[in-house]
Amino acid sequence: MQTVTRKVTNVGGVTATYEASVSGLAGIDTVVTPSTLTLNPGETKPFTVSFTESTASLGAYAGGQLTWTDGSHDVRIPLIVKPVAIAAPAEVSGSAAGFSYDVTTGYAGTLDYAARGLVAGTETDTNVTQDPNQSFSRTDPTGTFSQDIVVPAGLSLFRVGIDEAFITNAGTDLDVFLYNGTTFIAQAADGDSNEMITLVSPAAATYTVYVHGFFTNGPSTDFTLFSWQVPTTDSGNINLPASAAATVGGSISVDLTFSGLAADTWYLGQVVYGNPGTIGSTIVNVR
Repeated sequence: MQTVTRKVTNVGGVTATYEASVSGLAGIDTVVTPSTLTLNPGETKPFTVSFTESTASLGAYAGGQLTWTDGSHDVRIPLIVKPVAIAAPAEVSGSAAGFSYDVTTGYAGTLDYAARGLVAGTETDTNVTQDPNQSFSRTDPTGTFSQDIVVPAGLSLFRVGIDEAFITNAGTDLDVFLYNGTTFIAQAADGDSNEMITLVSPAAATYTVYVHGFFTNGPSTDFTLFSWQVPTTDSGNINLPASAAATVGGSISVDLTFSGLAADTWYLGQVVYGNPGTIGSTIVNVR
């Protein structure tokens, strides 16, 4: 089940009572709470809409609309829902002591787990100077550190980037850019220095990563560049839970423990969910 909250406002000049009705959304049970709203002129009130898949096809969009009516006026709100087999976090983080997180299933059956990795990050301790014009250019080395990384075929994930916890100067703004030769691949560039680029099933290539000193908070700053190459196989260091019973809208706790991990090392991997084919995955950070 998924619940969303929305608001409506009475833009008329008199108090009005509106009743909700839903059309469309075949195979999805839809509940509006409250189903009746009384609004004074200019008043705003919230309501929730809950969706539960019953007979709708998983992975396919279903459309409909919610209509609020007071007998004279109709307010229509489009509804688009895509039932999925599993709603799992895209990424989780925790310590080597183990941790848990929850997933929600959209079917009745069995939820299976598989591991990819974990693998230790490759660390490069280095330095970048302040770029005077604060403008990145692949062909201008001023204020930029670069490194080539060979990525083989057949990986599940390739990730490269930086983290503020591993940067000497506080308050920096470093950015990360990834190229394959002269071809731009991706960038991670916002207002801080927590910048990671992740490629799923990456093409085999020699990639070049650039770390740009947009703001080093000094003439330069030391930092650590991390990269991970996660295989499609289990490295044997994630202890997965046993298969679980899945229900429509049910919540399942995924309890992870780990073995054989080195201290003070950042590991990356995936938990893959199956039924029995792959229905989703979650990236796992262990730090």
